[in-house]
Amino acid sequence: MARLFISYSHQDRHLAEKLALALTARDHEVWWDRNLGSGDAFRHTIERQLKECEASIVIWSENSVQSRWVLDEADKAVGGEKLLPVTFDPNIIAPMGFGQFHVMDFSAWGGAERSAELEELDVKITEILHGNFRNAMMEIGRRAGENRGGKTAAMLISSVGSNIGGLPVTRLLAGAAATGGGLALLQLGVGFWFGFQPVEAALAALAFIPVVGVLRVAHQPVALRLGRARRFFDDSFAFWFVFSLFAATLYGAALALFVSIDSIVFVRDVPVLALVLLTAIVFLRLFWTGFSFLMRKV
Repeated sequence: MARLFISYSHQDRHLAEKLALALTARDHEVWWDRNLGSGDAFRHTIERQLKECEASIVIWSENSVQSRWVLDEADKAVGGEKLLPVTFDPNIIAPMGFGQFHVMDFSAWGGAERSAELEELDVKITEILHGNFRNAMMEIGRRAGENRGGKTAAMLISSVGSNIGGLPVTRLLAGAAATGGGLALLQLGVGFWFGFQPVEAALAALAFIPVVGVLRVAHQPVALRLGRARRFFDDSFAFWFVFSLFAATLYGAALALFVSIDSIVFVRDVPVLALVLLTAIVFLRLFWTGFSFLMRKV
């Protein structure tokens, strides 16, 4: 999922609406000037949305290539390295200054949310998100290098700003707290009959929360490649988390059934084993993503 801005000429409103509906159905957050409220400051709102978006889609047409508004929005998107030009007319030539950007041809697109055109667009969106992540990491390194003497951690946090590679920090914190706290509550609930105390669950949560947060950050390059960087529980991370918990539970149950172990060991160790398994999976996928990226560059 990505935050998208659609720039178009008002004569092509029907094209913008069709594209916005399809992208929204693909789980993107789409903004176009239809979202302007009656009391909104027109220029200020557009500038803010264009600045905050992760990719800007410009619809080139006979009307938009002559629109000062569209040209200005496209120019700002170029400055932010997030321009994605599309056209519904294969005969349109991009305006001067934008000819070096590949224009995606949507002339044969019928509006289906699953199509080759939208798949190509999603690939381009993911490439932009990769670039944003890479640039953010480079900026972290630059600032950390300039601020030695005990301030590196603070600079790492401040340089990321409100997101980490496209994942909002608020979602990261909320997701990590919910997952780590949920594991601790599960452990407490199941272990209640075996003498677990609330203090033990609280200590477990304090350990689980940062571990889950670190694992989700480590998974972010994979989420970027899949185009789901803004969710804490993107499909891949959620699947492997559930898989790890299920596998650890089966393993613990098998031990409790066939080997003489204390049930309290099973209750206490299953969440830990699940996180160990998830750690292995996340870093294997991270390695594979990095390897695949390098192979494409060779």
